[in-house]
Amino acid sequence: MLKQLPFAVCLTAIAVAPVQPIAFANTPKQSAPQAQLKQQQEPASAVVKLTQADLPTGFQELPPEFKSVLASQLTAFKPPQTRNPVPLDNIFAFVEPNNLQTVFGFSDKLESPVTPETFDAGLQQLQQPQVMQQVIDKLKQRLEKVPGVEIVDYKLLSPQPNLGNRAVGMTLAMKMSNLPTPLRMDIAVFRRGKIIAATGVGYRDNSKPVVSINDVAAKLDSRIVQSFGSAELK
Repeated sequence: MLKQLPFAVCLTAIAVAPVQPIAFANTPKQSAPQAQLKQQQEPASAVVKLTQADLPTGFQELPPEFKSVLASQLTAFKPPQTRNPVPLDNIFAFVEPNNLQTVFGFSDKLESPVTPETFDAGLQQLQQPQVMQQVIDKLKQRLEKVPGVEIVDYKLLSPQPNLGNRAVGMTLAMKMSNLPTPLRMDIAVFRRGKIIAATGVGYRDNSKPVVSINDVAAKLDSRIVQSFGSAELK
């Protein structure tokens, strides 16, 4: 399962990415000089992520080289107009080998020209059943080129009422030919002020995860509130 995690994250990122162009279609893109000037003017974001101490006993942090693989996949959760790579320091990834469970995610600052309102619109789009079906259909088409992988279940998850200012959740079960049981990936994407975050929990289907996606997302949200000032959290 450890070897399958980057691929599984890629699949879930692909599932979320198609809805973003719909939400951000009317948001102007910055020219390269403007984007570079904006990046120079804004202070660097504080590093906010979960640590091994935030998880139950048994979880082990994955090595840095593994995070570099995740970075390119997790970037797909960001709006397309501001899709700068997720900094490695903002990524967390852990595995619990005894129960074959993984926990991963990131947080990053929402970048201009995307506003909290347009980001929320993207999340709201994904909550519509017909849009969710379009996303899954597109994902299935892409998976036709990947042998041995099949989506066997998918649905939206109801996020916790107090998770961020806006949140959306989804779950996918993927059957892979080299795994005895399907791999289930629970995903939560949310915004807290000007901070966006995505978290995921992977585990064997029909088993109870050691730590749930709700617990992971809530801890990351709490960490964001503790780490940023009122200006970023408005």
